[in-house]
Amino acid sequence: MATAHFEPANVSGVGIVFGIFAALVCHIMLNLLGLGLGLTTADANADPQAVRWGAFALWAVAGIISAFVGGAVAGWMAGAVDGSPGFHGLATWTITTVIVVGAASYIATAGTAVGMMAGPSFAVSAREGVTPAEAEAAANAAGPLALASFVALVIGAIAAYYGAHMAAQRETRLYPHTQQRI
Repeated sequence: MATAHFEPANVSGVGIVFGIFAALVCHIMLNLLGLGLGLTTADANADPQAVRWGAFALWAVAGIISAFVGGAVAGWMAGAVDGSPGFHGLATWTITTVIVVGAASYIATAGTAVGMMAGPSFAVSAREGVTPAEAEAAANAAGPLALASFVALVIGAIAAYYGAHMAAQRETRLYPHTQQRI
C-alpha cells in the first residue's frame, strides 16, 4: 500500500510577523496623519454625513496602503524560504485585519473621537439606550459604511497579495557553488 508523503510548506513565520507589524505601524501612522490633518481643518458646522464618509475614506485608504506594505514585507521575506509570497501576504492581511477590527471595536465602544477614527462603522453602534428612531438612523448610516468596509477589505486583500508578489520578484542572487539563495 502506498503511503502519502506530504512536504511541509515553506512558510516564513518571521516574515508574516514582520509584515503584520509593518502593516499595523503603517496603519497607525496614516490614521494619525489623517486625524491631525482633519482636526486642524475641522469645521464645527460640517455635515456629519460628510465627516463620517471622510473618516471612512481615510480609514479605507490607510488600510489598503497598510495591507500593501505588510504584504510587501512578508513577501520579500518569503523569498528567502522559496515560499509562496501570495500566501505570506494574505496571511499577514488576515491576522492584521483581525487585530485592527478587534482594536477598533474595543476603542469604538468608548464613544470617543479616537473611537470614531478607529472604526467609523463601529462607532455608530457604540451607544447604549437608544430609541427605535435612533436605532433606525444608526442602521441607515451603518449599512452603507459596512458595505463600503467590505469592499475596502477585499481591495486590501488584493493589495496585500500583489504587494507580496511584487516584493518577492526582486533579483535573486545565488551562491555560485551551491545555487542557493543568499
